[in-house]
Amino acid sequence: MFKLAVKNIFRSPRRTVLTFLLGIIASFLVSMTRFISYGSHQEMIFYVASINSGYIQVAANGWSEEHSVERAMDITPDLLENIKSTEGVTGISPRIFGYALANHGSTSKFISVLAADFDKEKYITKMHEKIIGGSYPSSVTKTEAVPEKHPGAIIGYRLAENMHIQPGSEIFLIALQFDGSLGAVRIPVSGIFRAVENNLDSYRIIIPLETGQELFAPDDVRNGIQRYTSIAVGTRDHRSALDVIEKLHHLFPDPVLEDDVEPYETENYQPVVQDWEELNPGVVQFMMLDQIQGEMMLGFLILVMSFALLNNAQMSINERIRELGILLAVGTKPRTLQLLILAELVLVILPSFFTGTAAGIAYGYYLEAYPIYLTGEYATAFEEMGFKPAIYSLVDAGELGIALASLIIPTFLFIFFATMRIFKLNPVRIISTL
Repeated sequence: MFKLAVKNIFRSPRRTVLTFLLGIIASFLVSMTRFISYGSHQEMIFYVASINSGYIQVAANGWSEEHSVERAMDITPDLLENIKSTEGVTGISPRIFGYALANHGSTSKFISVLAADFDKEKYITKMHEKIIGGSYPSSVTKTEAVPEKHPGAIIGYRLAENMHIQPGSEIFLIALQFDGSLGAVRIPVSGIFRAVENNLDSYRIIIPLETGQELFAPDDVRNGIQRYTSIAVGTRDHRSALDVIEKLHHLFPDPVLEDDVEPYETENYQPVVQDWEELNPGVVQFMMLDQIQGEMMLGFLILVMSFALLNNAQMSINERIRELGILLAVGTKPRTLQLLILAELVLVILPSFFTGTAAGIAYGYYLEAYPIYLTGEYATAFEEMGFKPAIYSLVDAGELGIALASLIIPTFLFIFFATMRIFKLNPVRIISTL
């Protein structure tokens, strides 16, 4: 049967070549689209986590919903040590996040303030690589000679432009403290960053942790209680973060809350673990929408290809209807003829799928090494959404398997149903037309 199937392939060389080209084009587009989608999404995850939130944070129950200094959690040495000693954790960085009124000269603006240890933040984010003016501060250990010396702040470039701030300028920050009173600090600007994220570039200032403790005063000095709004946890990448999150959940299980009560409305300040998806819900929604749009496009492409191959199978049967009728008349089983036609199509389609997929893998590796950087309006739109204006690709075995399965399964289902027509052929009626 195999030799006969190979021989029949070349009975209609034009149709064979067109089918082969159709399989190559479809498999190339499907695999390439999946690699680009997967690579772009992975880059989005990495970029968003690397400039702001990190992959994991431990914060008080309800803080992520409200981001209020009032929901800062009590910190103990054991808590920090338990997080730091968890397998897979590359570093931790205590943070204090809040909002403040910034003033420079005659300009004032309401902004978000992140207080953190600049050296420890290097294990969490890549903000130290985003400096475009001045320098990235280094945490300075207090000494008797300079007991009040603190590193300066870094500020988003759009915020710096709007407030006419340069490296070396001083700004005043006024904020609501933990106990409800007002706090104020004056701090020099050490550097200006460009994160390519509108909220950060336009409204964010990052100050030393000690300055944040002075500005927001979350600690209870009388009772010796230290508080941070969150602990950012560093991991190698988002995949290793999944294992770390599972281990941290054993240390900090989610609290049991009353029904119809929001976490930020409770008096429960128990530490909870949050991954990058909970910290960046807008990015997750955008990725889901983009994934749905991509799946719809691929589904339409696969459907068109499947119908084309269905028509090919029908044509193969129609052109040989008399030949098939004679074979049935001399005792050939319909199942044998069905397998023969299926073998002919498989010998053309499978090599075309593998050829197109191989081309898709090669182009995927090329884009992985040399991404396509966007310019003009598209670049501006990406930046406003908080994403790097570039198209990336990432060749992944899982995505490759999905691409091949999405091609092979519907294709052979359509072909199989097309060849079922053989069982309805009447050899007597066919022979009577000879």
